[in-house]
Amino acid sequence: MKTLRGFVKDLEKIYQNHEQLNDFGFGYIEDVTIKHVQEGAVQYPYMFVIPSDTTVDERELKYSMTIIVMDRQVQGTDENMLDVLSDTNQILQDVIAQFKYSNTAAEGDYSEVYDIDLPVTLQPFSDRFDDYVSGYFATITITLGQGLDRCIAPFDNFN
Repeated sequence: MKTLRGFVKDLEKIYQNHEQLNDFGFGYIEDVTIKHVQEGAVQYPYMFVIPSDTTVDERELKYSMTIIVMDRQVQGTDENMLDVLSDTNQILQDVIAQFKYSNTAAEGDYSEVYDIDLPVTLQPFSDRFDDYVSGYFATITITLGQGLDRCIAPFDNFN
């Protein structure tokens, strides 16, 4: 059974194994470029995950997350904006492809556990956050074949 924590940890594994990504974060939009003092500064390119809706019905569970992939731009110019947008777009496509097509243990087995809802729309942004970054974000929805299950709920006897 996959939990929200497990899904986020799988996203973190994707970051750890992607050769272009240098940092990972999880939280809300106001936390994107803020890290705890002991963690140091954000290292770019950076993948940040924001929790969104969870949908539950009798037979399946859906987690939605907004994933942002960003990199620094040369401040005050558009000199490398096209490079940054191109690279971050491809990295985000790599993340989506990992969920759709990784079907061996060496690749993470994500397609065996998750069913990603396609198509996914990638949206560009520029000049955002404190570090003058550009990139792409997308909301992905993952479907799991696990629905409501009262049998595993930690209830005492109601008598």
